[in-house]
Amino acid sequence: MNKESVEERVIRVIGDAVDNFEVKADSSFEEMEFDSLDALDVLFDVEEEFDIKIPNEAAKEIRTIRDVITGVERILAGDIPTEASE
Repeated sequence: MNKESVEERVIRVIGDAVDNFEVKADSSFEEMEFDSLDALDVLFDVEEEFDIKIPNEAAKEIRTIRDVITGVERILAGDIPTEASE
């Protein structure tokens, strides 16, 4: 079984939430016409997919899919403390 990379998983999860837009790593929330509630919903989906908690301060800085990918990778590597571990 082929394991999906973090990037592939993030793109799949966000792609499932978006109609009529091809989600790519360099897509921005603005391009996808996400408002703050849409972005929050998608981040909850990503948290569920990876069984992580994205800190509120980090979530406020996310503007692109690449930001989400990088943030997830850093959380999984332990570089960003989650609120549960603070």
